[in-house]
Amino acid sequence: MKQGLKQFARGVEQFKKMISKMKPRLAKLGVGIPAELEAALAKAPEILSAVQNAKTPEELEDVMMDIQDLGEVMMEWGQKFGDLMRLGEMLKQSERSLKDMQRAVKRLGSGVKKNPGAQEPFENLNAFLGEMVRTLNETKELAKTEPDSALDKLEDEFFGRMEEFWNSVSQVDTIVNLSKGLSQAKKEITRAKSKIKALSRDKKIDPALIADLNDVVSRLEQKISEIQSLSKQGAVDPEDIRELWDLFQEFENKMSDIGQSFYAPTVKRGEDVGFELPDAFDFGPRGGGEGNFGEGGGPGGFGGGPTGSGGNFGGPNAGGFGGVPPSGGVGSTAPGGL
Repeated sequence: MKQGLKQFARGVEQFKKMISKMKPRLAKLGVGIPAELEAALAKAPEILSAVQNAKTPEELEDVMMDIQDLGEVMMEWGQKFGDLMRLGEMLKQSERSLKDMQRAVKRLGSGVKKNPGAQEPFENLNAFLGEMVRTLNETKELAKTEPDSALDKLEDEFFGRMEEFWNSVSQVDTIVNLSKGLSQAKKEITRAKSKIKALSRDKKIDPALIADLNDVVSRLEQKISEIQSLSKQGAVDPEDIRELWDLFQEFENKMSDIGQSFYAPTVKRGEDVGFELPDAFDFGPRGGGEGNFGEGGGPGGFGGGPTGSGGNFGGPNAGGFGGVPPSGGVGSTAPGGL
């Protein structure tokens, strides 16, 4: 038991040193140490002292559960510590993405003034941008104390809505300049066909999904033909253009469902902090249930895997139509590692 206590005490001190070393780096990225871990480490000296001063088996038994609780918290967060750095890099990436979005909306403002038909879609886009700004601000606050909730919010409510945002940009762009918009739409269809062709070679992909994607592309081509015909008569309605970009959204949603999102962040996670509970204090599991970052609380569930590829519909990677430089996209790999 004494040997186990010494081993445990050394492990706690090493863990605390590593956390103290990384805390300033994480703070610069806007990420705080989880409150649960901070509280556990703050209580560690008291627990160790109680064990050392125990005079009877009963006194020792009273503190054994505290030791196991402390060890489990350190093991859980040690296995996920690299994801804290990943969250920080994602926050940096989201700031760059937001600037691209703001520039796109500002650019569209002048063209909309000359086209009444684009006014309502532009107002909706502007409101959408406001929602994204609020989401990012709320996420940055959460990241200081609840990184698990911050990561979920960032992935679902910010990056998860990027495709919808950039399609809304393309919709307004197309209303303002129809020929330019349709030209861009045709390029995106060509890109979509290339993606489908690549997926069809993957035996893990359900053939039914390939058929669904091809069906969406066929409807896109039909819709473009309809709009071109209407344009010759001067009878294009903004609703027709909205339907066109809604179809692109449908295609992108299907791609996202199989981990092929055009806007999934690709930052790397950092290193974890190792800690193992000495055998003398490991009394086995005390119940199950879901963990903070995935089923069973296992490591690595903090965020989605680094998926995604180049190419999108009017977004940063496309460069041309959205008016956003290629370097501004969320597909760039930010540096990772601790």
